[in-house]
Amino acid sequence: MFIDVLLFFWHELTLFGLCYISGPMTVADLAELMEEKAVSVIKFLMTDLGVMAAMTQSLDPATCTAVVEGFGMYVDDDDWDDEDDEDEDEE
Repeated sequence: MFIDVLLFFWHELTLFGLCYISGPMTVADLAELMEEKAVSVIKFLMTDLGVMAAMTQSLDPATCTAVVEGFGMYVDDDDWDDEDDEDEDEE
């Protein structure tokens, strides 16, 4: 029962365009995560963000967030924000 409810909510979240970014990822991985073509992501990077990128190039989490939000989706970035906070506490 619990798994059925969990799967239902996971499906609903993907319908609303919620993406989980856990750290740096390639353009191709980001496109797959958003269920978009890599060419569309590259076009957005070039025209809206001024970033020249290939499919195999790694993007930092902030750029990934900008791309996802540029496509009208939402980002759950709690995972990598917590890591940044821990790094700042150590310094």
